[in-house]
Amino acid sequence: MRILLSCILSSVILITVVPFIAFAVEGDTLWTRTYGGTGRDGANCIIPSGDGGYLLAGSTNFGMYLLKVDAHGDTMWTRAYGGTQGANCIIPSGDGGFLLAGQIGDQRGLVKVNAQGDILWSHIYPVYGYDPSSGFSSVIPGNGDGFLLAGATSDRWGDFSWGSGNMVEVDEEGLVQLNIYYSVGSGPYTAFNSIVPSGDGDFLLPGWGGYFGTYALLVKVNGQGDVLWSHIYEGSVANSIIPSGDGGFLLAGSACGYDNPCIYLVKVNTEGDSLWSRTYSGGTTANAIISTSDGNFLLAGFTALLQAPYDMCLAKVNLQGDTLWTRAYGGSGYEEARSVIQTADGNYLVAGYTDSYGAGGGDMWLVCVEGPGLPAEERPIYQPISFGLANHPNPFNASTTIVYDLPRAGHISLRVFDLLGREVAVLKDGFVEAGTHRVTFDCSNLPTGIYFARLEAGEFTQTKKLMLLK
Repeated sequence: MRILLSCILSSVILITVVPFIAFAVEGDTLWTRTYGGTGRDGANCIIPSGDGGYLLAGSTNFGMYLLKVDAHGDTMWTRAYGGTQGANCIIPSGDGGFLLAGQIGDQRGLVKVNAQGDILWSHIYPVYGYDPSSGFSSVIPGNGDGFLLAGATSDRWGDFSWGSGNMVEVDEEGLVQLNIYYSVGSGPYTAFNSIVPSGDGDFLLPGWGGYFGTYALLVKVNGQGDVLWSHIYEGSVANSIIPSGDGGFLLAGSACGYDNPCIYLVKVNTEGDSLWSRTYSGGTTANAIISTSDGNFLLAGFTALLQAPYDMCLAKVNLQGDTLWTRAYGGSGYEEARSVIQTADGNYLVAGYTDSYGAGGGDMWLVCVEGPGLPAEERPIYQPISFGLANHPNPFNASTTIVYDLPRAGHISLRVFDLLGREVAVLKDGFVEAGTHRVTFDCSNLPTGIYFARLEAGEFTQTKKLMLLK
């Protein structure tokens, strides 16, 4: 479906709006916004801000670019950090602020900002030589109080023929604790495009190797950076990976070669062995993949690399990789989806780049797309910036809803104890994605009294008193 847009010009930001579509079906555009000036701007990542809004991180013509928008995409504030190249990723830092990872000058960089976008500190992590891929591609919380960053380095100035994948561990102040370089496969180059928790205390690094994407790869490392296993796949690039919900993972990127590129999806088990793979000719590459509230998966990227127009692309697939629907969004120029999330109302927000619309020179593009909605059972609502535990109602009769906030994904334990310290219920024990979650505590078989819900998530522990009255 092609989208034709009208433009409203303001003095600083050009906002593009698509009228509301009555009786929209999943995949239809609900509204769009562009952000930026006459230079080249683009969004690389979008996350919830924790208060009902969203943060878009990317680049402007002279540095990192950070915007906060409300639920309708209207700008609340903007920040541009000069002297930098751009932010590829943003996450909550767990203390009310945020971390932006990317490239500062010709080097890898990490910037910490507060909730208003003001810089608290920034660090440069030198590499040998220069490479456009030398910036950090991703940052996530580590197993302790620090953070893990992934990316790539070039070994010498002007020599793009060889280089290393890189993982760096930093503490809460951004000081390096661990810095490890990796070479995977027989090719001269290794690059990591992301880093995610594997759910068992270790970490997964998807990327590519060879000569600018000869093969896709996946590396599993422990908290000390030791390689546990690595695999090479028939695809050319692996950009994103998520749990598949059945014990495995889905790895998304591109394949089919330079002359006929296509979206690539491979299902792997916990050891990285390929169970199946799919290619989708409707798109060129998938930059991101997320799970959706109806148990399926959404891939976001772009189409038609070698022929105009170059459109933003979404493809929804099921657990077997079968296509449920695809959509393309764009105009006569170049559009690309680089990040996607599902919102509190079950729709999708897709962030990326456009040069068909906006103020000119290329702009951040945010597209709100009709989603499947959210079922009543436990689903992440938004990504909070701190841990939390609450319940309602309290006091209660028969059952109560326990709500817990996780600013970062990881293994959690949520258990209920009586006054004597005896465990009476295990509500959750396992890996949980970041977000606000709900679970029902059924007390129909328990006597009246006081109970305690205890949430443990890494080094965080909180206890909530529950009062059961019958």
